[in-house]
Amino acid sequence: MIKNLKLIDHVRQTYDVCPMKGHVNVYKNDKLVVDKDNHIVVAGRHYLMQRLFGLPYSIEDQQQDWLPRWFAIGNGGASLDTPFQPIWPADEDTDVYSILNINPSGGSRYTDDKQRKLIDSATWSSSLTAKLTMTLDYDDAVDQFVNEAGLFASPSELSTETDFAMFSHVTFPTLPKSNLDRLVVEWFFIF
Repeated sequence: MIKNLKLIDHVRQTYDVCPMKGHVNVYKNDKLVVDKDNHIVVAGRHYLMQRLFGLPYSIEDQQQDWLPRWFAIGNGGASLDTPFQPIWPADEDTDVYSILNINPSGGSRYTDDKQRKLIDSATWSSSLTAKLTMTLDYDDAVDQFVNEAGLFASPSELSTETDFAMFSHVTFPTLPKSNLDRLVVEWFFIF
């Protein structure tokens, strides 16, 4: 709890620069390996505006009713020759740079293409701080190198879902993922 309060204070210090800030912690086998700010992309900002006012930007775009439900991982967040120097996400990002299949077996928590997985939970850790938790379990992304994650809003939690709007994108130093590893991502948003 103390660690989370320090994190919330750290992110709130940037409130004057940006009214909403995100922060990501990644744990590998219960050890903190990534602790950094994330990037809320333009599509994510559009989504926030739609949710705030309950209005779409166009008749074709009804994202104001969508919720952040899915995440994806990738291996394009750092180049092969500099795996520990992440490439910073851009405002225009609409997906992770190089998406990976999360689980070859799939299941009800994965999209049919096996490239996105449902988040585990969304909670409020304070009146202005939301925390989303997502897990890459032992059988997810086996023998892959992971260095980016994306959070996506969508209209449903159905495995057949194909409509996604990227909300936030984070890149980090490359993490090897085997069947002996479990990655837990905590994504904080401070308003």
